[in-house]
Amino acid sequence: MEEEFEKIASDFLVPLRMREGLDENKYLALCDALHNLRDKLSNNDTITKSLALLLIDIYPQMQGIASLYSDVEAEKIQDWAEDLIELIHEVVT
Repeated sequence: MEEEFEKIASDFLVPLRMREGLDENKYLALCDALHNLRDKLSNNDTITKSLALLLIDIYPQMQGIASLYSDVEAEKIQDWAEDLIELIHEVVT
C-alpha cells in the first residue's frame, strides 16, 4: 500500500518538478490513491512514520514547484495542492 502510494506520488511530482508540465491524469491518479488510503486506513488509529512523511511532503513540494511555472499553471498547481491537502487531511483523521 505504502510503496504503491509512493510510486503514484512520485509519478506525479517528479515530472512536475522537472518542468514537464501538468498532467491531469497523474493528478487524478494521486487523488484516487489518497481516497484508497483513506478507505484502507479508516479503522486505524495510527499510520507509519514513512507514510506520514510522504503525506506531509506533498503540499510544500507543490508550493515550491508552482514557482517554476507561468502564472496560469502556477495557479492550477496551487489549486491542486489545496485539493490534495484536503484529501491528506481525510487520510489522517
